[in-house]
Amino acid sequence: MTFTKESNFEDALVELLSHKGWEKNVITYSTEDELKDSVDKFKAKKFFEERDAQSIPPFKVNMKTDDLLKRFILSGGFEISTLEL
Repeated sequence: MTFTKESNFEDALVELLSHKGWEKNVITYSTEDELKDSVDKFKAKKFFEERDAQSIPPFKVNMKTDDLLKRFILSGGFEISTLEL
């Protein structure tokens, strides 16, 4: 599953959480892993490099993606444009 719009991602996330939940700081359901796996790694790498103004190795993309998704969920959501750098 991939998302072409942020609103599609948010809708899928709300649907997922309404059925499975999210245990703080722990991935417990395979559907949460599926959500993380749906991220376009190339686009995520580009996003993080532009946001942080530095190159990152590919293995850190998953770590940064996981952190961003957890912060998004635990905070109740936010606009990408409001992220603090």
